[in-house]
Amino acid sequence: MKIKKNGKVINLTESELKRIVKRTLSEQRMGDEEMVNPHRPITIEMIKEEVRDSLMERESILEMIPSDKVDMVIDKIARFIIEDFHYQIDYLSDELQNLVNHALRY
Repeated sequence: MKIKKNGKVINLTESELKRIVKRTLSEQRMGDEEMVNPHRPITIEMIKEEVRDSLMERESILEMIPSDKVDMVIDKIARFIIEDFHYQIDYLSDELQNLVNHALRY
């Protein structure tokens, strides 16, 4: 994702976004122990909150985003995270089917 600030283009790489996803999921698991309902679904709002918190911790990245674009950038990152998660689930489903088929053959 490209972000433009003061004429400079800053790229958030896929690995940076994946790191945000990994951290979000890791923190979610840790937070589950403290939650009343640990089985509540992860929502887009929860992901946006985690992305916002991650950006707040990285002021140098946050400063590169025009203030009127912060919400849009957070929304796009959150939607990318969800799309990536769905892709990974689909991939896992395909791999799981292959493993089951392989196990049944032998």
